Amino acid sequence: MGKVETHLKVKIIFLVGLMFLIYSSVQLVGADLKKINNIVNNGAVAMVKIGRSEIRAEMATTDPEREKGLSNRGSLESDAGMVFIYDKPLQPSFWMKGVLFPIDIIWVYNSKVVETTTNIPVAGSSTQLPTYSPRVNVDTVIEVNAGWVDNNGIRVGDRVKID
Repeated sequence: MGKVETHLKVKIIFLVGLMFLIYSSVQLVGADLKKINNIVNNGAVAMVKIGRSEIRAEMATTDPEREKGLSNRGSLESDAGMVFIYDKPLQPSFWMKGVLFPIDIIWVYNSKVVETTTNIPVAGSSTQLPTYSPRVNVDTVIEVNAGWVDNNGIRVGDRVKID
């Protein structure tokens, strides 16, 4: 075997190894991106402290983000949620259209929990889906996995801080 052939084999082995490393890295990053996509849906993420507990939450601040909400996601990480922020206090209505897992809703006004709606089931195939609204005006709504409110002892009056 000549010097040129040996050099060519070394280059080929190097390139195959490099391609394997790139492929492996893409697979790892792809897995992380899938996990992150369950939390982040093209929105900003903030840390939200509710009482003594904390979640990572996607911020839904525009009408399209609010409309889409948690629809068409397979799941939500246990320490994740979505925050809906409104410019002025109102009594928004939420439904479970396209949400594939049960949730709790935390209704907030002036950085305090004013109400919770827990264990909201996945919507059936009915054309008339139930809606969920607070009894009072709110300026922030937080959606988390069903059971999170009870498991974390969230109560009316708890402080809410969004960073």
